Amino acid sequence: MKGMVKAVAAITLIIASLFFGCVPAAAEEAFPDALAEPSLKLRVDLFDDAQAYTYVHELPGYPDAPYVLFLPADCDRTRLRVSFDARQLKVGDAVLRSGDATDVFAADGNFTVEADGVTYPLRVLSSANLPSIYISTESGSLAAIHADKEHREAGALTVAENGAVTLAGSALSYIKGRGNSSWKSNEKRSYSIKFSEKTGLLGMSAAKKWALVSDNMDKSLMRNAIAYSAAKRTDLPFTVDFRFADLYINGGYRGNYLICEKVEVGSGRVDIADLDDANEQANPGVDLASIPVVKETQGDLKLSWSELPAEPQDISGGYLLEYDYPEEFDLRPAAFQTANGTTLVLHAPEYAGKGEISYVAALYAAFEEALLSPDGVNAQGKHYTEYIDIPSFVDGILIYDFTSDQDRGHSSWYIYLPAGEQRFHMGPMWDFDQSMDNAEHALFCVETAAKTRYDASKHVKKLQRETFIEQLCSHEDFIDAMADRFPALADAFESDLNGEIAALFARIASSASADAIRWGYDPGLYQDTQLRDYIPARCAKLRADFANIDALIEQALQAIEAQGGYASGASTQTPLRIVLGVAAVAAVGVGIFLVIRAARRRKTE
Repeated sequence: MKGMVKAVAAITLIIASLFFGCVPAAAEEAFPDALAEPSLKLRVDLFDDAQAYTYVHELPGYPDAPYVLFLPADCDRTRLRVSFDARQLKVGDAVLRSGDATDVFAADGNFTVEADGVTYPLRVLSSANLPSIYISTESGSLAAIHADKEHREAGALTVAENGAVTLAGSALSYIKGRGNSSWKSNEKRSYSIKFSEKTGLLGMSAAKKWALVSDNMDKSLMRNAIAYSAAKRTDLPFTVDFRFADLYINGGYRGNYLICEKVEVGSGRVDIADLDDANEQANPGVDLASIPVVKETQGDLKLSWSELPAEPQDISGGYLLEYDYPEEFDLRPAAFQTANGTTLVLHAPEYAGKGEISYVAALYAAFEEALLSPDGVNAQGKHYTEYIDIPSFVDGILIYDFTSDQDRGHSSWYIYLPAGEQRFHMGPMWDFDQSMDNAEHALFCVETAAKTRYDASKHVKKLQRETFIEQLCSHEDFIDAMADRFPALADAFESDLNGEIAALFARIASSASADAIRWGYDPGLYQDTQLRDYIPARCAKLRADFANIDALIEQALQAIEAQGGYASGASTQTPLRIVLGVAAVAAVGVGIFLVIRAARRRKTE
């Protein structure tokens, strides 16, 4: 009976896929992490600082050659100190003494290691050109962090650059997990760290918080870096700085990482008034994180705030907000949802009072009301352009159009509100691992504008459920501003980015190869030529589209009319196909019910 139900359910899924294209893609199986207790136990101290070390890894994904030693760039390979528990250990013909310096691993290659009579095939690989970072956690393990992304653990961080330790054992208040889909997709995780004191890292401005980005969904490891480099060529004032590095945690090689400034309010970051500091000053000695959080509906707004004993006199800014998925409203202390269902999470202030959340939510709601109006004017008689800094929104959305970022408008989109202003600004840009042909293309503004104008002409309320990008693109003046702006940006992208890509690929090549072996993927999966080809091709397409934007939108509108409308998103399904699909699925569902009922009757008889 259960087999019959499963079979019918499978048929239902197939029918649904034919009509809706909704069969979920099979998740790529994560490459197994290195064994915590390898059979070959070797510790290698890499620099004079004892906190910079690594172990031999046993990688179950390589059953024929599982033992690998990953060495960083620029360590003195004639003086590596190798420690072990075996009574006797030989590498080739050389007999090693535990803890002594040796030159046995002076070059990369394959070695035979004999420990107490047992032989092991060992591969030695090294990085080049990049600094290396070493983190030790309080527990000596990542198990608790990997089990719970929000688990925070203290530790220490060491940096080696150009053959020497440049930062030795700097105290970390915590290391924790970060990311959403990327956190679940692979054992190569991203992390957030916080220093006990503001610390400069790899030549970047001093700060406490940093992001260690794994780029595990982008096998080129380059797309975030390219997108941030593109953003630096716009007029957006705040773009995260970054460096590539090889990361080791508790002696384990974690691979190639992008070390990024965290998106946060502060000097050298999003440099606006700091309401977190103002809230702390208004509540001396109070642990804001321990204050009860209230979630309440006020009119058309859902608000989440902390019951602060006091709030600062000036609550006009600064606010740093992120567009996010609706479920995040229930998980965050400071957030709001509009009548349209738009969810924004406050990153600053992290623990907002009732007055603060009410202020910024009401201002955004007034902006959205104007945005959703066909003429762009809300009930207060204010045009949507009075609520946003148009140049930053144009540049920001053009960056996402240029990269064809899959997540655009849904998550990892930031806006901020400076103190004393009534206009939101876009930025900083963040999270581009699923862009530039590394995922399904997001709808370009032509299709978006056609969809939203079709909705308006037919008085369809579908626009109410779309992101702010669709809402903005429903207004002809905003599309025109994008069309006017793009040629100048394209000139900068075409003249600068390809050379930068070539230089970055050359810089990370050795590290990227080691990363591919560490995590079990084909290092040739995405080559630099693919990304270099992307830039001129994408610029050419967008130049042509923006030059003929009005005609293209009209053609798209006519196509929508001809097919009887559209379903949702990028789909080209007609309403008739949807009706047929729903009917087919419903019929199969009724069939399942009848089969189950008949079986139960036979059982009772």
